[in-house]
Amino acid sequence: MNHAAIHGRIEKWLLQKQLVPLEALVDEVAGMAADAPLTDAGLAALTPTLDAELGRSAVSVGIGFVAAPGKVRGRSLYLHWMQLSGSRSVPLKLNLDRRDADVYDYLEMDWYVHARDRRRPVIQGPYLDYSGSDRFVFTLTVPVVVDDEFLGVVGADLLADRVEASLCGILRSHTGRALVVGGDGTVIASNTPDWMPGETLRTHPRDAPATFEAVELISEWSGWSLATIETAS
Repeated sequence: MNHAAIHGRIEKWLLQKQLVPLEALVDEVAGMAADAPLTDAGLAALTPTLDAELGRSAVSVGIGFVAAPGKVRGRSLYLHWMQLSGSRSVPLKLNLDRRDADVYDYLEMDWYVHARDRRRPVIQGPYLDYSGSDRFVFTLTVPVVVDDEFLGVVGADLLADRVEASLCGILRSHTGRALVVGGDGTVIASNTPDWMPGETLRTHPRDAPATFEAVELISEWSGWSLATIETAS
């Protein structure tokens, strides 16, 4: 496959398999908020949907809703998050008491801040998820906004090794050398040992036209790019 065909397949994988299910969850949360104030009991109704999505996804290890301060009745901070534990889906329990030194303060995390401020999906990582899966993950989040009011984010943790495997399966169809790289130059996946996942390139492919024959954003919101060299070495 050539660059354009590979780009289309990766764009479809990122949009249809990862983003669209979260956008459906956004609609579900927004619908709840339009009818009445959000409550813990009301948001518990999301659990079957979250469980089903974890069962469907080939890469997700956690999924849920993370609220903006005070947007869930009686709660300062709040999350309803389901996490895979073996083959089971279980609620993720975190300390959200900001008076404690070991609080899980998601208000300062990039996947929350950027989705809130940019009002569009964001994907962060890979990083080691100490508080949840204890695995290397990407966190994909989509803001929930009703009548211009930010209510929080819907998100999913995607296992980095499974993301790499999925993308490598597509990149191997390329006729030459190819890689997917983040906006900061971190290699996400490649079809050659020339670039290793997790490696940060000294020069981003978009700034190296003499090296790469084609460099194209996969999506504006992700910041991911596909870079290719048509002739194999």
